[in-house]
Amino acid sequence: MAADSHAGESQGTQNKRGLIVLVILAVLTVAEFFAAIWFEDALQLILLGISAVLKALAIAHYFMHWRQILDHIGDIAAGDAEVDED
Repeated sequence: MAADSHAGESQGTQNKRGLIVLVILAVLTVAEFFAAIWFEDALQLILLGISAVLKALAIAHYFMHWRQILDHIGDIAAGDAEVDED
């Protein structure tokens, strides 16, 4: 069975972390809206791009558990990774 990176946390701690990620994503979405309205040309693209990258990193870090994958990337590349198929 694959190990859950949040397994040692209480449900309350997991909910709090999820709420923090939700707030971060909401703030970045509002910032994108105002960047789209107030700025033009290259500055607008830069700000929207930075926001998109930050949102993608937040989602990948919290929901996709990419740190676990990076810890086992050598095993995955060598074909020695343990696969848990449900």
